[in-house]
Order: sequence, then C-alpha cells, then structure tokens
Amino acid sequence: MVTLKTLFACAVDAADPALRLPSYLPHQPTGRTIVLGAGKAAARMAQVFEQNASHPYSGLVVGPADESIELNHIEYLAGSHPIPSQDSVAAGQALLERAAQASPQDQVIFLLSGGASALIATPPDGIELSELQEITRLMLNGGANIAQLNAVRRCISAVAGGRLAAVCAAPVLTLAISDVTGDVPCDIGSGPTCQNPTTPAQVIALLNQFEIPISNALAEFLSSPQAHPTITPGPFELIATPQQSLAAAQQMAEQSGLNVLNLGGFIEGDANETAKVLGGIAQQIAAYDSPVAKPAVILSGGETSVRVTGNGQGGRNVQFLMSLAKVLASQSGISALACDTDGVDGALPIAGAVIDSTTLHRAQAMGYPVDLAIANNDGHRWFEQLGDQVVTGPTQTNVNDFRAILIQ
Repeated sequence: MVTLKTLFACAVDAADPALRLPSYLPHQPTGRTIVLGAGKAAARMAQVFEQNASHPYSGLVVGPADESIELNHIEYLAGSHPIPSQDSVAAGQALLERAAQASPQDQVIFLLSGGASALIATPPDGIELSELQEITRLMLNGGANIAQLNAVRRCISAVAGGRLAAVCAAPVLTLAISDVTGDVPCDIGSGPTCQNPTTPAQVIALLNQFEIPISNALAEFLSSPQAHPTITPGPFELIATPQQSLAAAQQMAEQSGLNVLNLGGFIEGDANETAKVLGGIAQQIAAYDSPVAKPAVILSGGETSVRVTGNGQGGRNVQFLMSLAKVLASQSGISALACDTDGVDGALPIAGAVIDSTTLHRAQAMGYPVDLAIANNDGHRWFEQLGDQVVTGPTQTNVNDFRAILIQ
C-alpha cells in the first residue's frame, strides 16, 4: 500500500516548475526579455526558464537564503522569511529598479510564488522596517490567516499591491505558483503585479482587530492616495495550484486501492480546532465506513493558523498533528502526515511530521506529554524527540499545506 510520505512526495512533484512552467513561456518579443521574480520557488522557476529559453534574456529573482540552485544569466538575491529583514528591503528595491528599466518594446516575465510577501517586503518611504516586522510578527503569532496578513502587507509596501507593475513601462506576464486558498492572484506573494482590492480602511480594521498600534507615519501613509494606487495589470497565469497537487495525490492513492475523501484546499482555521474536525471524520470512517469505506485516506490542503501562547519551536502543521494525536487517542489503524509543500513549517527547515497509534505512548514514555507540547507550541522539538519529523530540504515549489490521514 502507498505510504503517507509517498503521497506527500507526489503532491510536491506535481507542482515542480520543470513540469508546469515550460508550456507557459511566451515567444520572443520585439525588444528584450527581462525575467524578474520572487518567492520560495523563484530560483527553480528561473532555472527552468533558462533551460527552455530560445532567445536572449536577463533578469533578477529573489528567494530564500538557503537556496543552492545555480543560474547563468539571471541574478539571484536572498531575502528573509517569514519576518522580513534589511535583505528583503534591498531585494525589493533591486526588483523595482530592474522593472523601471524596461521599455514598452520589452517583455517582462514575473515568476511568482508563495513567500514573496516577506522576501521582498519593502516599506514605503517614511515607514520603518522595524514597524513592518512587528506587525508581521504580531499577526502571525495572533493567529491571522494568510489572506488577512497579505491584505495588510499589500498596502504597507513599495512593491506589493501592484506597485512593481506600476513602475514598469513594458507589459508584464506573471507566471505564478499558488500557495493560497482559492488561488486569489493578489494574495499570492501579496500581488506585486496585481491590483490591490483592499482599502486602507480595511487594513486599519485588521490592525485594530489584532490590537496592533501603529506609528503616526503609518497612519498618515494609510490616509494618503499612495496606500491604494490604481494599476492596469497584465496577464496572470497560474501554472501550479494546491488543487492540482491534491488531485495527483488522490490519483496515486486510488491506484493503490485506497478510497479517497478529498476535502480540497480550502481548509482554514485554528490548527487545534481543525484537528478536532478532521479527527472526527477519521473516526467516523474507522467505525462506520462512512462517508467512504476503509481502507481510506482523507486528503486536504489550505493553511491553518496558530495563536502562539508558548515559547516552543513549532509550526501550524506540527501543531495540527499534536492535536490530532490527542483527538485520536492512540486509536489503532489510523496514521497521519501534515507538511508544508515548501519544506518549511513555521520558521524552521522542517516540512512537518507523521503520527500513528503509538505516538502518544512514546511521548509519555519520554516524559513530554502531548498536552504540554501543545500548550507550549513546541511541535518541532516534540517530533524531533520522537524521531517522526519529515525533513525534505527546500522543495523549490510551494502549493500550501498537505495533510493526509490514513485509515486502514
């Protein structure tokens, strides 16, 4: 029978830029081809572009600092994620400068993937990076979902919310790998080439919701026209999505004889509460062969959130799994995996983990019960001690989270 890790690998492979990108590449323009990009898959996308390019080009892409892919004619800069740094600011400014150099006869291809929001986060003039960092940290730790976080980041930016496209005289073709629920273009990397639908008033309401104070400079910016520019966006193509990856995993599972309940990529909400719901569905299948019969696998994507109350090392996927283990209470015949398809759950280079019916007993024996680990948001350390982490390294793609619960 297929394993949970094999299903995860299948989902990641289905979003490989080498598979998804070549058919979307345009023909040679009258002028130059300029390749720009940002995100956790940017280097791999640029590499695939270089392997398939049939005419001269130049460019610049921005990705994580741990990227090891070599490029020939496209420059690579590193930003920071999930909290932006001065490197992110420098990278964002460099992209703006390259975009501004394009003429109307040129073709700009923007390679976009998740993670770009932080990797090229560049505050507007007069706004301190430290304030943007604090807003990001407070929203992440406060349980904000990605749509809420990106709504704020789109407005408080010199690059996002269409501002990169606004400085570019050439047409911009965006080729994107989606890591967001519903594949909303302006949410992917906070939409550097998309019109921003969020108003400054909505941003202020979100900041108030999360009880985040703002400086006078930021308040003044949000009341100015610069907070909501109008642009004319170019074509935007989704080359890989979470739904495509879930469908690939479903096909593999069905070919191995499993019945599949594919809940899709719209699963959001608190990680602990999501575990209660998905755990209940797994128990229903185990007890009553409904809504699908055993052997079965429950697949889901999307992005849960975590309200951080402890000081441990964790991420949303391992938080979900600890709570799921508690819900299942060592029930035999049920195992699960939850991982981020970019290979990084939270801020550590660990994709996620796996659980089975022995997980709670082993945790108790090692002296670190699950309730304590959940309260301390310490999933990475907990699973490291159990030996159940999933470590992939950078996957060079990013189609959100992947969860699979196997009922034998």
